Amino acid sequence: MTSDTNQLFVVLKDEKGEDKTDSSGNPVTQEITLTDIMDSSYAKHNVVGKDKWGKDFEKVGTLKGDMSPTQAKIFFDKYDLLDFYPKFDTKKQ
Repeated sequence: MTSDTNQLFVVLKDEKGEDKTDSSGNPVTQEITLTDIMDSSYAKHNVVGKDKWGKDFEKVGTLKGDMSPTQAKIFFDKYDLLDFYPKFDTKKQ
């Protein structure tokens, strides 16, 4: 989960579909947004976050979005993503 203290990034791909890396071997990334998560143009892109020491990137998962970029933008313009719905929160039972 992306938060102020744990920012996640999407690893960009080159024209061959491989993960981009810089000259020192680190992944080329951009901050991930909600629309990126749902956007099909980022499907199969890796998501990374900093390790617990805040130094190296470690893989968190892979995106599987199935909306077009326009659909994802319209969806999040219209709807708010909620953290949880209390009625279904099983942790408090």
